[in-house]
Amino acid sequence: MTEEEFDTLDQNNEPAGGGDFQIEGNMMKYSDEEEKSTPTTMGYLDEPSGEPGLTGGGGMKNKLEFDIYSSPFQIEVTVTNPIVNKSHHEYLVKGRDDEGEFEVYRRYKEFISLRNALGGRWPGIYIPPVPPKKVFGNKKEEFVQERMHYLHRYCKKLAHYPFIFFSEETKLFFRSTSDFRSAIKGLPKQVPEDILLKYGNQFKLDINSVDKNNMEDIGPLLDTVKNLPPVINLLKNMLTTSMNCKRIQLQGGTQYAQLTSQLSQYETLNVIEYAEHDESKLILAKPPNDSTVQNLSESTPDLIKPFEDVELWVKEELYEVKAIKEAVSSLQAFIKEKEKVVTKLHSAEATLSKLQQGKSTFKTMFSSKKKESEINNLVVSIPIMEKDIENMTAIANISTCYLRDFFLPEYNKEMLGVFYKLIKDFGRGQIEYSQRMVDGWTDILGDANLQATSLFRFQKSFH
Repeated sequence: MTEEEFDTLDQNNEPAGGGDFQIEGNMMKYSDEEEKSTPTTMGYLDEPSGEPGLTGGGGMKNKLEFDIYSSPFQIEVTVTNPIVNKSHHEYLVKGRDDEGEFEVYRRYKEFISLRNALGGRWPGIYIPPVPPKKVFGNKKEEFVQERMHYLHRYCKKLAHYPFIFFSEETKLFFRSTSDFRSAIKGLPKQVPEDILLKYGNQFKLDINSVDKNNMEDIGPLLDTVKNLPPVINLLKNMLTTSMNCKRIQLQGGTQYAQLTSQLSQYETLNVIEYAEHDESKLILAKPPNDSTVQNLSESTPDLIKPFEDVELWVKEELYEVKAIKEAVSSLQAFIKEKEKVVTKLHSAEATLSKLQQGKSTFKTMFSSKKKESEINNLVVSIPIMEKDIENMTAIANISTCYLRDFFLPEYNKEMLGVFYKLIKDFGRGQIEYSQRMVDGWTDILGDANLQATSLFRFQKSFH
């Protein structure tokens, strides 16, 4: 992936998956434009970091009981075996949970649709990222394998959040054999009361222990988002550097293999003449040194792997910080939607008051029946809007507490562990490659011919 492709990640600050919240009557609607989905994992989620965490996003200000990581069953999920189906690739999604085993092939667009659905039906909640869409070169094997890697990490991270993994949207993705983009449309629309009930069941929030004055404080979340642009720019620069390092190391490894091969050829073509055709006098072209040289020449993958790991990590970090931005944007969009309902309520109350005082509106001035009908409609709709506002306020408060006081501190611990593991693996990779070169060349330098001959003795013989 090029820097230009990553630049597109910052052009839209949409809720997770793209789209906007809307209220139709008292129904929550989410406009889903699947092709506009923007990313979030190498993640190393399989290995607990065990490292101390950071206090992020305002710290643990409230004593919350967000019991969202616990699952009575060990979840297993993998994404493997990309196959070509007509003009696109499909990936085998396979695993098991407390409901048994599942196995289904899904195309990339269906992963996008799942993330969009989760973003729309879980407002203000962090949704793990998927890799971004690529228009050109998306059929190349290297790209397909990399995309599979990130889709695998996406599903692993869904399993990291059981409240998402066991949601009706995700179950439909893993267990339905029909096209997910069509199947997801069959889920019932949600009213704010539905979302609040779902959040109440999943986020075991002890509301009595929460500082009510602090519940709506999204300032720390906005500060977190404000600090992300320089991080994103640095990561983009790191991506370019890591890709250049990998290319240089690959070129160096190839040239090293060519040079050692040419030295061996030179021995068999010319040094053998110096040695009066005594093959025991050769160094690189005789056993077992020839095998040692061959093994060293074939160690280029070990040389570039640490840089490949850094490249994967940088991309994942970019996906992740974008997902954080999307989660906060999703919460902001939901709060704005609530404010629209508040404005609509005030307008309805003013209209009802006017009509009850005997005054007419433009809509009712020519018909008493219309006036009566309008009053009846407002009498019915105003309590519904009041209830929606109450529920939406509670949803926004729970989402704020979740993101600020639970998710960010836990996320920071996780990503700190990821970074520590990256540095350890990078350092070990450098040491292992260097040690292989030291061991190999130490064996070659132990050749009896080299031990018996010194440059000093050659120089002395010319005097």
